[in-house]
Amino acid sequence: MALIRLAGLLERPESERLAERLTADELDAIRTTRNIAARAGYDGMNHEVFWRAITIRVPQIIDRLLDGM
Repeated sequence: MALIRLAGLLERPESERLAERLTADELDAIRTTRNIAARAGYDGMNHEVFWRAITIRVPQIIDRLLDGM
């Protein structure tokens, strides 16, 4: 759910400045993972990769987004 919400936040026009703090690869990865989770469900994902994304990468991204606020 956190990844789905993060993807939605970054797609809003008013969040453009936040999205600019991320690389194109990070934005693509967030969108792609959100799409897989929303359409295929958690069972359709690689659980190990998903867990690393949620526990390591997403917190790092959120820290970077909050750093400039």
